[in-house]
Amino acid sequence: MDRQLLKRLSKGLQFVFTFVVVYAVGKFIYNQWQEISRIEFTLVPLLFIFAIAVLLLFYLLYVFSWVRLIGWFNESPPDFSAIRLARIFFVSLITRYLPAGKIVNVGSRIELFKREGGRRLIAAKSIIVEQFYLIGGVLVFAWITILFMPDIHLPQEIIPYRILILLGGGALLVVLINADFFYTKIVEKINIESMRELDISITWLQRLELLFRYLVINFFQGSAAFLFLTSVYHDSVMSPDLFLYTAAAYPVSRFIGQMVVFIPGGIGVREGLFALALSPYFPVPAVLLAGAVMRLSSVLLESLIILATYLVDRSERVWESHSG
Repeated sequence: MDRQLLKRLSKGLQFVFTFVVVYAVGKFIYNQWQEISRIEFTLVPLLFIFAIAVLLLFYLLYVFSWVRLIGWFNESPPDFSAIRLARIFFVSLITRYLPAGKIVNVGSRIELFKREGGRRLIAAKSIIVEQFYLIGGVLVFAWITILFMPDIHLPQEIIPYRILILLGGGALLVVLINADFFYTKIVEKINIESMRELDISITWLQRLELLFRYLVINFFQGSAAFLFLTSVYHDSVMSPDLFLYTAAAYPVSRFIGQMVVFIPGGIGVREGLFALALSPYFPVPAVLLAGAVMRLSSVLLESLIILATYLVDRSERVWESHSG
């Protein structure tokens, strides 16, 4: 397929998808937001602190998974530490709030990695694999949730399609376990020369490890969302099934928000979809508030981690210069 035609088609579909999602979510939030004054909110400090701790654990697992990918693809490791890689990673996360026009805003991470002495090709490979398994982990998590949740806690529209979902989840696992094979076939089909250089071949054990890692990463982010929700609104009876549904709903909302490329960071879209998914079980204003609190906490944590890694990295450089 012609590259320019593919690019125009991609941008057109992104625009249509963005318009539909933003309109639907915006209308939903507008219709529900008037109810916020009727909801009693009480912050539970211990639950809130626990939510922050789980969110921090999510970030640690996320960044060290990327560091591990860099190690797999890098035959000659660059002359910088895991702390510097972590700083690159979190700076690139902050840049997602800048207009990107792409589903994955990878340019900043690749350029930062190159600036620190790494190779663009290595960074590009690692991010392609990371996003493939991060998104795959979201879908597998949602699949597991739908399979194991009782009908009473599932949206009624999903129940008739459980068999199709079962088959679709099985096909998804096959794709994730054979990621490099399917990637090669897709590249051959769309015929983009620059992508042919990105050989993402990894072993079976590495693929299984990545599938498990990113499933766990999505689980921890969803668990943090659940804890933020219960820390601001706990006037409800929770069950393990409802916890699983809530924990899966947030990463799915993040994934769809990520695809709305003209909204930096998916701000509002992610929170609106999260509220929409939980509206049968929680007051929508409570979920919107929890989503906003989690978003703010995420940005603050990312900023603090950037500051901490900068200070540690600077200290290491000063120490090395004095030692040398």
